[in-house]
Amino acid sequence: PVVTGPFTYCIQENKTLADLNVTGTNIQWYDALTGGNLLPDTTLVADGVGYYASQTIGGCESERVEVVATVHDTPAPSGVGVQSFCDTQVLTLADFVVTGTGIVFYDSAVGGNVLPITTLLVDGVEYWASQTLNGCESVARLSLTPDIISDLPAHDFAMNACDNLNDGTEKADLSFYNEDIVPASHGYSFGYYTDFASADNEIAANEITGFTD
Repeated sequence: PVVTGPFTYCIQENKTLADLNVTGTNIQWYDALTGGNLLPDTTLVADGVGYYASQTIGGCESERVEVVATVHDTPAPSGVGVQSFCDTQVLTLADFVVTGTGIVFYDSAVGGNVLPITTLLVDGVEYWASQTLNGCESVARLSLTPDIISDLPAHDFAMNACDNLNDGTEKADLSFYNEDIVPASHGYSFGYYTDFASADNEIAANEITGFTD
């Protein structure tokens, strides 16, 4: 038989031996180059597995030719399943941290509806993400749930410092004031920024990285 390849499919296409482009008369499929077992043409094609086709003309069966297909089974993207956010932000699907290519969000683990990236997050609601590689979308989807924190017991705090050197500046260990901002602060992590908007949006360029100096 004449084989016209290459053969590349997505796993969800459920291709069978009958779908392989092999030209000949009375094609038969086997699991070995010689001997072996006769396979029905409804056999699902597996990735990297060799299948062997013969043809029969005038009652004489030919030698066999090997056919190997690539079947892409794209994995789900990766990410932390439950991700925490502050309710001071306008949160959308774009705020989820997901590692993958061609990410698509859904409202169901299977089937369901594609959600626009601008979809607003709802606390505790489960969303699912797929990725696409080699033109094949993952069958498995990553489950993502936002944990939107609205009751952080933080409050404003102001302090005065003495200008000991009379030079208009004074060094301070900002972490010293953690307890004044959040009581029992040992259960929290702190970041300090040069302005409110930067703190609210965690803008790294305006973060004070040496706040304990």
